Amino acid sequence: MVDAVIRESLEETGVRIDRAAVRAAVTVHHRAPGGDTRVGFFLEAVIREPHLCGGMDRFPLAALPDDMAAYRRAGPDAYRRGAPVAVHFQHPGDPVAHGPGAGRLHIVPSGPGGAPGG
Repeated sequence: MVDAVIRESLEETGVRIDRAAVRAAVTVHHRAPGGDTRVGFFLEAVIREPHLCGGMDRFPLAALPDDMAAYRRAGPDAYRRGAPVAVHFQHPGDPVAHGPGAGRLHIVPSGPGGAPGG
């Protein structure tokens, strides 16, 4: 997975990431309204080469755009809650876009001594 992060970052953004700098943030198991499932790995990003990121928008976690796809929004929402793992299962008929009132994100508690729930 780390190799894929490094490769895709370079291919998609032109930004080179050092292997030692890759940090996991949260993992989300997602089910789309149509029933397809995926696992999303969300990583912490630090912009160290802003001159290479001119075409990218950056938003505070508390002010993410409303038009995000629900599965893309689930990762940052879980991260803000301190969760290392979350489940985001949409129901048939749910919109693909994020809906703030849908309540489809479920945090998986950590073990004893971990956060959250420990």
